[in-house]
Amino acid sequence: MKTPPFRLIVYFLSAILLSGLESSAGVEEPRADWNKNTVTTLGTASMRVEYGGTPVSLYDGGPISITEARRAAYETAKDIAMEKMVSVIKNMRIDQDNTLGNMLEQESFTRQKLASVLNKIKYEEFSSGFDSSSCRAKLAFGDIISSLPFSFPENEFPQRLDVPIETEYTGLIIDARALAIKSMLFPVIYNKNGLEIISRRNINGVMAVKYGMLSYAFDEKEARQNKRLGKRPLYTAAIEENRNCPVLSEKDVRRIFNSPKTLKAMRECRIVFIIDRE
Repeated sequence: MKTPPFRLIVYFLSAILLSGLESSAGVEEPRADWNKNTVTTLGTASMRVEYGGTPVSLYDGGPISITEARRAAYETAKDIAMEKMVSVIKNMRIDQDNTLGNMLEQESFTRQKLASVLNKIKYEEFSSGFDSSSCRAKLAFGDIISSLPFSFPENEFPQRLDVPIETEYTGLIIDARALAIKSMLFPVIYNKNGLEIISRRNINGVMAVKYGMLSYAFDEKEARQNKRLGKRPLYTAAIEENRNCPVLSEKDVRRIFNSPKTLKAMRECRIVFIIDRE
C-alpha cells in the first residue's frame, strides 16, 4: 500500500483534534429568540480537498490556495445560513391567523419588502475546524415587522368606569404557562368576555418595530429580568386561552386600566408573556 504523503497525515490529525469544535458549531439550531427579538441561524461548510491535501475549487476542481478555499467555504456557509433564516422566518407566527409564509403568499407588499429585509441580515464569520468555515446570521424582529402591511393606529384602550384606586405599573407580566399560548409577533390580550383589551391596534408602531410588541420568557425570574418592564411591573396570571392568546381576569384587567401611566406602558410595548417551551 502506498504511504500517504506527510501533508495529508497532518491534515487528518488536525481535523481530528479540531473535530469537537466543528461538531459543537454544527449542532447550533436555527431559532427565533422571543426574548431578544432576533432570529439566529448557523451555516457550516468544508473546504474541498483532494487526496494529497491540496485544496481545490468547488466549481471546476482546479487547485486553489487555502485562503481561496476558506473563502469559498465561508460563502457556502453564508448561503446555508440564509436558507435556514428564510425557513425560520417563513414559519414565524405573525398573529392568530397568519405566519409570515401566509403573508408572503397573500401580500405583494411583503414579497417586495422581503428582499430588502434579507439585506439587513448581519453575518458573523468564524472558523469551525481545520477545513471548515461557519457563518452565523442574525436578523432583528423589527426588520421582519417592517415588511408587514400593518398599520399602528394607536387606538384608545377600551374605557372602564369600574377601576379601583389608581396604582401605577411600569410593565405587565402575564404568566400563561400550562395554557395553549403560542409565540407570535402580535398576540392579543383578552378579557373573560372575549373583548380585546390590548392588541397591535393600541401600541406605538415605532416602539413595536424597535423592540417588538412584547417578549416571551419561560420562568418568572427570566421575565422579571427583562429590562423593558421597568422597576414596577404588574404580575398577572392568565385564566384561560383564546385562540392561542391569554385571557385575564376582570380583577387584573381593572388593575391595568386604573392608571393612565400603566396604559402608557402598555402602549410602549412593556409586556412579557411567560409560556411553556414549544
